[in-house]
Order: sequence, then C-alpha cells, then structure tokens
Amino acid sequence: MWRLVAVTVIALAARTAAAQPVTGTLRRVAALWTSSQEGEIRQRITQAREQAAAYYQVAMAFLSNNAPTDARFDVFAEAGAGVDARAAAGEGTLGAVFAVRSRRCDLVQVGASLRGDVRSKEPTLLGGAQQWAQLCLSGGLDLGTLMQIKVPGLALFPMVLREGGVLDARPRLTAKRSAIDEPYSDIGFGFDVEGVRYQWRADRGIAGIGFTADQRWRWRGWPGGDDAKVELEGNFWFARLFRLRGEAALADRFVDILVFGFHGIQSDNDAAIVTAWPVRFYGVGFADDRVLVDAELGVGGTGTISSTTSGPGIDDMTTIDSTDLPDITAAIAHVAAHFGDRRGFGSLSYDRTVDTNVLGDVIREDRFTASGQLIDQQWSARGAAFVSRARYYLTETTRADERIAGVSFTGAYGLGHQLSLGVTLEVAVGLIERDPLLEGHALPRGARAYLTLSTTRTLWEY
Repeated sequence: MWRLVAVTVIALAARTAAAQPVTGTLRRVAALWTSSQEGEIRQRITQAREQAAAYYQVAMAFLSNNAPTDARFDVFAEAGAGVDARAAAGEGTLGAVFAVRSRRCDLVQVGASLRGDVRSKEPTLLGGAQQWAQLCLSGGLDLGTLMQIKVPGLALFPMVLREGGVLDARPRLTAKRSAIDEPYSDIGFGFDVEGVRYQWRADRGIAGIGFTADQRWRWRGWPGGDDAKVELEGNFWFARLFRLRGEAALADRFVDILVFGFHGIQSDNDAAIVTAWPVRFYGVGFADDRVLVDAELGVGGTGTISSTTSGPGIDDMTTIDSTDLPDITAAIAHVAAHFGDRRGFGSLSYDRTVDTNVLGDVIREDRFTASGQLIDQQWSARGAAFVSRARYYLTETTRADERIAGVSFTGAYGLGHQLSLGVTLEVAVGLIERDPLLEGHALPRGARAYLTLSTTRTLWEY
C-alpha cells in the first residue's frame, strides 16, 4: 500500500517537473507574440500617420494654387411653351447648383435638374434629368508648399475632374451630324490633366504632356432599353504654348504641338476614329485681342482604340475596333476668324471632321458657320447659321449623303425681380432629298421654337 502511494507521488512529481519547462516556453512565446503584434500595430499606425501627413501636404499644395474665393447655392427654374416638330409642346425645368469658386474656375461644382415635358403628339407627360459634378484644380500643385522648392511660375499636374449623367436628353437639330435621331441617356466621367506648367509671366507660359479623356456608357432612350454602349473620347498633346487674356477677350491663345485624338463607340458594330495634328492654333491675335484666328490641319480615319480602367477591385480592358466599315482616311481641318469681345462678336468658320456615333456609323462632314453674340445689361442675343455637307458610312458597302442648312437663335430679356423672358429657335432644312437609308441615323429636319420664363435665386452665399 505505502509502496503504491510512494510510486504515485514520485510519478506526479516527475510529471510536474516535466511540465514546468513547457509552461515556461509557452509563456515566453506568448510574450514574444504580444510584443511582435504591438510592434506591427505601432508600425501600421506610424504608416497611416505618414500617409495622412503626405495627403494633407499634397492637398495644401493644391489649395495654395487654387484657393477658394467664395461659395454659393443657387436654385433655378424655367417654364416654356412652343412648337416642336409641328406639334405643340411645353416643358419645365427645376434644378440647383452648389459652387465653391476660385480665381480661375469653380473649384467645386455640384448640380442637378429635373425636366418634364409634354407634346400634343405624345399627350403623356414625359421627362428627364441631369446631374453633374466638377473638381477644378487648374492652378496645379505648388512645389514651394510640397517640397520647399521656390520656382516661381512652376506647377505640376493642373487638372480638372468631372462626372455626370443625363436621362432622356434630346439632341439639337443643328448639332453635328454625328448626333442621332432619338433621345439618349448616358453616365460617365472624365479628366483634363497637364504634366507640368511653367509661366514666365502672369499671362504667358508653356505646358508639357497634356491628356484629356472621357468615358461614358450610353443608351438609346432610357437605360435598360438596350445594352449600354461604351464611348471613349479624348486627345493627347506633347507641348502647349499659351497666353491668358482678360475676361473681356473672346478666348485665350493656345498653340498645341503634336496632337493625337480618338473617339470610339463599342456598339453592335464597333467604330473607332483616330486623328492626328502636327500643330493646332487657337486664338492667335492680329492687331489686337479683338481679332482672333484659329487654324488646324490634320488627318483622321478609322482605327483601333484600347483603354484600361483600373482601381480597387477593377481591372477592365476595353478595345474598340472598326468592324463592318471601310478603311477611311481623310483630311480634317478647323479654320475660324473671330471679331470683337465677349459682349459683342462675330465669327466665320469652316470645319471638316471625321467622327462616329452611337450606332457605329462613320460621318465625314464639311460645315460652314457664321455666328454672333450681343450682350447688354438687360438683354442678350446669340445666333448662328450654317451649311453642311455630310457623308455617312453605314456599313462596309453602304453609304449615304446629306446636304442641309440651318439657323439657331437664343435671346433673353431681363424683366426685373430676377425673372428673364427668353426665346429659343432651331431650324434645319434639307438642300437635297433625304436618303431613306438615313432614317433613324441622321438628325431630323424641322423646327423647334420655345418662349420661356426663367429665374435663378441665390439661397446661400459666403
């Protein structure tokens, strides 16, 4: 009996002695694990602080060149009645816009509007909507704030970011012939950015590597009626010489060197247009700033566009090729002369373009335009007249021609009490008989005329 108790005590003592090193080891491992975790947590907190400080420094560097000057919140409303395609029509719009302004542009702008309209041919109440937002950092990033480098006039990455969408919008009768004969909806985003800008004077400078791009998803009519069409549009320029004129001048001066452009639609039959210009001149002054000239000559035609959209959880490659279309190469041009200033001017221009539309057609258009504008303290008027010749490439073997002329006019008269009476007019007439192949492709001919009453109210201003 005592012998059994002694053996049991000895066994328990041996087991306890053997367990002590294991327990100590576990304690030491737990202490090391806790210390390691604490160090990793501290490291992550330090990294987060450094990233937040870097983002704050970049934000301050942008704000130093794009300081806000004031802010306001406006609401606007418009009601109109008139004639649309030989039918009585009426429409109303209600919207709001919030803007934070800077010296060069609206630093932040967010807006939205709702539209309701009715026509005697379609007695049902119809409607649409629009939404837009913009972040304008056109002053770029100040190196003095970011890196303590004092280089007066030097800025990095001047940019404009934008997004927006429309529901059931109607193209104008006098629009470019690449617009289609039906309402559309779209949603998209885009940006304009320059790599670097240097101004040796307050109004003169040079910029290098500029890129503009927009991507939209478009539907015919309302979303859901068919698959969304992906639309890509933009251009790239290698260098830009510019002169900034005062607010009264018609335009600033830009000379772009080595420019490439693209516009593509991913549709049932894809269509992609690629363009190139060795140099483009805009707003070149003669004698004084009241006579400005634009001039550009390039080449454009069908091709292939590839675009990559990447981000958190996104890695999307879009390739748009020209399918079921002939190989088209044509000269493109823009030549214009402008006389006057913003309060009163006249312009004469010639444009030759090669473009595509949501249906995947290719359109080559020649257009001559005369336009003008007059603005007084109480009233304003703007009008244009044009003559256009266009050829539509509908498939590889099908094409059709169109000749039209048109006029457009908008006028407004201040009635007081923040009310304005306006008139809008659009007319497009054919110079040759319409080809049946263009039904549903080319914009309609006819007239639209509306008499409108509108108001804008500032609800808040700082």
